[in-house]
Amino acid sequence: MVPKTVPNTIIYQVHKSGKEENINLPIIDYNRTQVKLNNKRVTHTKSFRGTVEVKSAQKNNKITVTYQPSKLFYFSLFISCLTWIALMIRFFVGKLKR
Repeated sequence: MVPKTVPNTIIYQVHKSGKEENINLPIIDYNRTQVKLNNKRVTHTKSFRGTVEVKSAQKNNKITVTYQPSKLFYFSLFISCLTWIALMIRFFVGKLKR
């Protein structure tokens, strides 16, 4: 399994050889983790290791695991950007007054 990664998403192509039903991925299962199996959103379970586990009867699977950040994260990012902009304006205004 060689994953493809994009921001907040990991995509695995999993080829099963035996009759095992569960696919255990090396990704920690957080509260906002979403899983798609062959482009269909499915429910997943948390394994005994705390990782994402998906049930599939097919031999070839495309599994997409996405983490959706909370609105608080985006709000905090917005406040941080505003703070940096305010600090830069204050710095340059102070330089111009001297």
